[in-house]
Amino acid sequence: WKRRAVDERPELPPYRYGLPLPLEMAPKDFQDEREWLATGGLLDPRFEGSRRAAFPVIVGVDSYETIRGFLLAGLLPPANQVRVDPLINAFRYDYLEPEDGQTFAVDTEVADCPWDPQKQLLQVGVRAAEGQGEEPVADNVRMAVEFNPATVAAYRLIGHTEEEASLAEPKSADVPSGHTVTALYEVVPRAQSPDDPPPSSESEELGTVRVDFNKTGGAADQSVEATVAEVQDGGNWRQASDDLRFAASVAGYGLLLGGDEGGRPATYALVLELARDAVGEDPDGRREEFVEWVEKTIELSIEEEE
Repeated sequence: WKRRAVDERPELPPYRYGLPLPLEMAPKDFQDEREWLATGGLLDPRFEGSRRAAFPVIVGVDSYETIRGFLLAGLLPPANQVRVDPLINAFRYDYLEPEDGQTFAVDTEVADCPWDPQKQLLQVGVRAAEGQGEEPVADNVRMAVEFNPATVAAYRLIGHTEEEASLAEPKSADVPSGHTVTALYEVVPRAQSPDDPPPSSESEELGTVRVDFNKTGGAADQSVEATVAEVQDGGNWRQASDDLRFAASVAGYGLLLGGDEGGRPATYALVLELARDAVGEDPDGRREEFVEWVEKTIELSIEEEE
């Protein structure tokens, strides 16, 4: 959804927060400085190509088994073997179920970022309805967040490389029954100033999550939208749900192992605190196992330093 000339691309949905300016009107710095754009972020949401961020519909969980194998062998995994997004999606989260007759439910939560108080974390969870067996419930599914330029100055989709988060049109996929996907964004709130664009009528919103799809065996184009409320006072991450705190712990752990250079890093001590306090209901035992991973990683890191 990088380009949004609505008159040229009528099949794509319009912007919710006003039509952005053409990319050619953006200042040169917008084209040259890709610090956030390289990982899916935006430098100035007034211009095309920076406001809407697609996230993957289908995410593998291979990173979980890779890291597990190294730790069982008493080794820290190499940075190039760590993929954060599949690691986040390897765990279960208690997302909303679609209502009767609905194909998808969208769940969102925002809190202050545990490792950087100047930022916030947005967790997006999408769950498909239960169907029969493994048959798809929807075809050509595309998912994205459109950030509100009145409230958001920058963001990045955690765990994605430059190629994966290049803001190109979202890749569509067929979705099986009961499928869930998690996307975690690091968000920089916009500090209001005279140079900021006029606030929209939806100025209290952080953004909108949109899922576009074709219902299998049904009507052609359909969509589900959910707005994300702006965090007010009281967005302390310590009061966030178990799901957000645990996802943050997994993200912080993966970024540390992978040598993340996209912002202020977490620490293993913080990652361990987050994980221990957010195990919650753990039917498959993976969250408890993750706590053991972090403890083992701390031990191995100390041994390497010695």
